Amino acid sequence: MAKHILVIENESSLARLIESELVQESYLVSVFEDGFSGLVNIRQIEPDALIISSSISDLTAIDICRRLRTTGNPVPILYIDKDTTPQKQAAALEAGADAYITTPISLDLILAHIKVFLRRNDSEDASRILVFSDVTLSHYSRTVYRGGHELALTAKEFDLLAYFLEHPKEALKKSQIIDAIWSYDCDLGHESNVLQFYICSLRKKMEYGQRERLIHTIRGFGYILKTAARGRSRNSLSLALA
Repeated sequence: MAKHILVIENESSLARLIESELVQESYLVSVFEDGFSGLVNIRQIEPDALIISSSISDLTAIDICRRLRTTGNPVPILYIDKDTTPQKQAAALEAGADAYITTPISLDLILAHIKVFLRRNDSEDASRILVFSDVTLSHYSRTVYRGGHELALTAKEFDLLAYFLEHPKEALKKSQIIDAIWSYDCDLGHESNVLQFYICSLRKKMEYGQRERLIHTIRGFGYILKTAARGRSRNSLSLALA
């Protein structure tokens, strides 16, 4: 299956040049001219790598890197900038970029970075297994088991459970989960209903034939992945876990 590269670049000539080179290497390529569209489509496309230029104006490239990392998105990021100062390079890397190159660009260097990213992805995916209680999730095989029984999850249910498994015992806001699983371009009121639907569906599949609930509701706040408490302390009462 061809690897998918997403490019955010508002200079059309440079975007076409990068796209043409990547297509010649048999990659699927999606190009967006503004940061907001690129950010939304990263969640929908789930690319294998991201190339982003600092020339975009609606959202800074630094801000996009930071938003992706804040929500736990691990997509490898190649950052392009005309600024050669160590301070700017450090800022981009600290925000979440994996590599930084300056203009005028070298297409050979871009391809080399992309190949390194993809090799690293393949290596990490092969060994990336998340475990909590009696639940085991494999990113490589896209399978989930609970108590030794495989769960038939939809793609969104899988992504939702993976996010919980990446943040065990952490109180997660509804908006935080929505940003991570859907997109930044959403009506929170509408998406909250969508989130509730998927939580209910995921719970039914996870709890079938099981005695313990793992995904709990924190009323007025969001959700948490935790094992059932053996006893309730005074502090736990305020969380109103369901």
